[in-house]
Amino acid sequence: MTWHRRSDADFKLIDQRNYPLPHLDEPLLARFSQYQHEYIRV
Repeated sequence: MTWHRRSDADFKLIDQRNYPLPHLDEPLLARFSQYQHEYIRV
């Protein structure tokens, strides 16, 4: 793999623990529409 420098984009490394993703807490996929948590249904 060859790495190239880019000047047209900025990237920042973040810690995902600081950005909760509650939609990923559901046991089933969204396409089933069987949400377990109330905060997803809102």
